[in-house]
Amino acid sequence: MKKSHPSKPQAFTLIELLVVIAIIGILASMLLPALARAKAKAARVKCVNNLAQMGKALIGFSHDNDARLPWQLTPRGVSNHYGGNYTEDLGSVYSLAAMKSELGTAKILWSPCDAERQAANVAAQANWSQYSTFNNRRIGGGATSYLLSVGADTQRPATILATTRNLSACDLASAHWSGADENPIPVSAMSGLNKSQGQLVRADGSAMQSTDADLGLSGKTVKGHINSAGGVTMGKAATHLIGCDSAGGGIVEVVVAPGAAGTTVYQAENYVGPGCAAMGNHAGSHGSGFCDFQRGSGAILEFTNINGGSGGEAKMVVRYALARGSRTADLSVNGSNDTITCTSTGSWSTWGTMTKMIKLKPGKVNTIKFTSSGQDWGNTDEITITVK
Repeated sequence: MKKSHPSKPQAFTLIELLVVIAIIGILASMLLPALARAKAKAARVKCVNNLAQMGKALIGFSHDNDARLPWQLTPRGVSNHYGGNYTEDLGSVYSLAAMKSELGTAKILWSPCDAERQAANVAAQANWSQYSTFNNRRIGGGATSYLLSVGADTQRPATILATTRNLSACDLASAHWSGADENPIPVSAMSGLNKSQGQLVRADGSAMQSTDADLGLSGKTVKGHINSAGGVTMGKAATHLIGCDSAGGGIVEVVVAPGAAGTTVYQAENYVGPGCAAMGNHAGSHGSGFCDFQRGSGAILEFTNINGGSGGEAKMVVRYALARGSRTADLSVNGSNDTITCTSTGSWSTWGTMTKMIKLKPGKVNTIKFTSSGQDWGNTDEITITVK
């Protein structure tokens, strides 16, 4: 009688294995876009939450200042909060001691939908304790993702307090939401928001996701903003925005398409790192101020997300001021090691330029870092990058 033997388990054939791999690939191709959409939605929700916190901070400031927002103060209020450093810009508002107390952290000022501003905001978080508008040390607009509305009034609940920075114009009555999916990509676009996508918060504290249907003279939200009444302002609410005049934070970009040739100006006060301070106490600087190197060694001015066009050689023009002598700093471009020397311009309010050729990678992925070495470096106003 024959003995029966248990059958051996059969291995996958090559065809069966390929079928399994194909099925996994199909499932992944279906799942990954859904995950990306879910991540984008989550980022917008977090962005709305940040705007809600900003709204609470502005409303709190208003409650403590006779219903006036930071740009609506009486002369005495300006003196108390700004000292002699009043300017209508983002850095001045966000760096007020009272606003810092309400906000708690610079992280609130950055949107998860704005990857380009993340590095500058992380640096701003580290320097948060140093910012003081009263002492003329302000956070750079390039570390923030939100604009402020001149026409906001906490006694007019329908007015718009703040928006994401991806607006096509500095006026709510004529702007639309710019998107990263447009071609060419607008300078004001944010990486996590597509065309007709934005966020805003109103003076009643309500924050919301927004579309182009909310904007313009006929937009439902802007129309309510304009036609509001009461409060500390007279007539219809103004629609101008604070903070978007220089591409939302001190970056003036002549050519907007990534990888294209052109010239970009980066304001140094938006990129200060440890040992540096954003200042505005010398006349003639561009933007909202300049970078003051306050340590003899290790003070850092780091420009991030620099547009290298199609890559290769680029011209860097540094605008600076140095009262006397010459100073040398370490210069790193994407990790390279070099030095750069500035010579006297005659005074701290006399601005000169120097040119240096550098090599950049394609696209907005470059980092240019100045580090003081042995002595402080000249006050740096801006760098201008020209790519081929």
